Amino acid sequence: EILLKIKPDIVHIHNNYHSPASILKALSEYGCPILQTVHDYGFLCPSSWGVYKDNYEICNNLGFTFNCIEHKCLHPLQFIHKFVKYKLFADRYRDIISTYISPSKHLAHNLSKKYPDKKVYVLRNFLDLEKYPYIGYDNYVNKELLYVGGFGKHKGIFQLIKSLRYVVDKYPNIKLNIAGKGNEENNLKNLVKSLNLEKNVKFLGFIPNDKIKELYAKSHFVIIPSIWLENSPYVIYESMAIGKYVL
Repeated sequence: EILLKIKPDIVHIHNNYHSPASILKALSEYGCPILQTVHDYGFLCPSSWGVYKDNYEICNNLGFTFNCIEHKCLHPLQFIHKFVKYKLFADRYRDIISTYISPSKHLAHNLSKKYPDKKVYVLRNFLDLEKYPYIGYDNYVNKELLYVGGFGKHKGIFQLIKSLRYVVDKYPNIKLNIAGKGNEENNLKNLVKSLNLEKNVKFLGFIPNDKIKELYAKSHFVIIPSIWLENSPYVIYESMAIGKYVL
């Protein structure tokens, strides 16, 4: 109904791999040029991590293979469900997409391997630098570290907190601020408590974009401990724009 009402000359879709078939089916019936921006490896990897979950090595054979089960990336029942949903149902409509856009060369390379007959372009994520004034370290006074992002297991926050235990032994006054939210929040707080890090770790909750710059400004550096394949995350852009190192 929307397509018939608007009559677009071109359609630009984004990740669209959680429930793609109905949208692609409608677009195939409408018949206009379609391009898609792929924001992460979930478009190619059934687990969306892009790495083996049992050893965190990069998967060089992204797609539905028995590696998904062997390396504990998916439970066998998950594998069957996703195979039916994506491979047998959604992929039949993906031929209508003529062009893919990726924020990184690595993902673009893997898209070209998966879809050699498609056009694939790298278009970097962009940032308005005027909204992130450079601060650097001239006025730096706080010994605070910062994590910004979701609380999923793929983000590596559990490993970050466990690593902090060793840092605190040498630098007892170090602080780690964690900004974000997610379904692992209670488990993360329990881990902090079990490691006696309650004086060193502070959970700030979700911070709006207009307030996040204040956190960047007072931090020593920003940590991105992800164990999945990140794909040009904005936290890196924002940190470096303000003049903070990224670990």
